[in-house]
Amino acid sequence: MSGRLFGRVGTGALLGALALCAMLLSAVFFLHLRHDPAVAAHRRVLPGLTLGTAGPALIVTSVQSGGEAARHGVAVGDDLIAIDGKAVHSLDQAEAYLVDTSRGEVVLELSRSGQVRQVALDRAGE
Repeated sequence: MSGRLFGRVGTGALLGALALCAMLLSAVFFLHLRHDPAVAAHRRVLPGLTLGTAGPALIVTSVQSGGEAARHGVAVGDDLIAIDGKAVHSLDQAEAYLVDTSRGEVVLELSRSGQVRQVALDRAGE
């Protein structure tokens, strides 16, 4: 009887240790992704869309389906030229401007296939 009881306790302890290892590995993987430059190069700094870098340009890398940006015709691949008339050249610069401004609406200057246009987005949609 005691051998059988030890077997159950040992199995439970082994399963608990395996679960703990799985949680630790998940945490390490998550933290690695957060600090991976390739992942960090895509940021959501504007409502309904994500920006990334393509060489020296900032581009739209994703658009929330049905979101305000999509309703205004923003599409993946659009080049971001300026925010509120201020030229932006990096994700850090765009993020810093948006953190420092309290404006409820931002005007994006976007370029697609040589056509430049402006789109106003309400930041309350973030």
